[in-house]
Amino acid sequence: MATTPHDDRRLPTGWGMPAGVAAGAAIGLLFGILLEQIAMGLTVGAAIGLVAGAALTTASATPPNRRAAVTAIAVALLAAGVTIVAFVVLR
Repeated sequence: MATTPHDDRRLPTGWGMPAGVAAGAAIGLLFGILLEQIAMGLTVGAAIGLVAGAALTTASATPPNRRAAVTAIAVALLAAGVTIVAFVVLR
């Protein structure tokens, strides 16, 4: 049986991080509007989305890619922490 282009429907590697940032930024923007802190809501939402996207990527990673995905979560957590601390200190 011949394979067609639609047979391989796996998601590309690292798909969760951009999706998480986009969703987090959108949700953070809504909270920022409600709290009258648009910049803070947008960046904190994007940082939290980055962590969530990295977690999604790790959950769907195959065992050979698991180490890189766990490293991505560590970097995302570091970036989120730096963002939140910067807002607390600069506010």
